[in-house]
Amino acid sequence: MSKIKIKAFIRKNEVHISVIDTGMGLSRERLLMVRKAIEGEYTQEHIGLQNTYKRLGRRYENKAGLKIFSKEGIGTAVQIWFSLEKI
Repeated sequence: MSKIKIKAFIRKNEVHISVIDTGMGLSRERLLMVRKAIEGEYTQEHIGLQNTYKRLGRRYENKAGLKIFSKEGIGTAVQIWFSLEKI
């Protein structure tokens, strides 16, 4: 059974939030596709991640980010961070 863990902390005037899923994870190829989709190269899938990435950049004047890490058979982690200066 997979578990989801949520972590949050503040470091160097930035808020960091991680969501970690111990599920099946993504293959390397699938992870690369998801990362490209977030940056806007694919528009048919992952619209929610794409919108979140773009809105973070606009709201926090590019002092924010979203990254996805995954390993097949181990799990996936999504990390979001943004500047406290822009809250």
